[in-house]
Amino acid sequence: MSVSEKITGVLLLGILACLFVIAQKPAPSFYSPPASIPFPEVPDSSNASVVSLDKNKIAVVDTRNDSPTFGKILVLAFDPTTNKFTQVADHTFSFDIVFR
Repeated sequence: MSVSEKITGVLLLGILACLFVIAQKPAPSFYSPPASIPFPEVPDSSNASVVSLDKNKIAVVDTRNDSPTFGKILVLAFDPTTNKFTQVADHTFSFDIVFR
């Protein structure tokens, strides 16, 4: 066996060992909020959208066409000390789009 064949064999064995170590690495765990987080009251969940904005912020959008609050967006932040959502901001957008 020549020196180059020994070096190639050692390199291949090292690569195999590295692949084995990578394969044995545990899967990453993702953050999931506790199940006891109280969500704010939404009048009709089929006509409102809840969007995650950040780790502790959500937005609730009223999409009911016949509602006087159509287009209202509430931004809520979760306070982990009190386990409640608090209102950070609210905006009302008018959707004046005419389809022809």
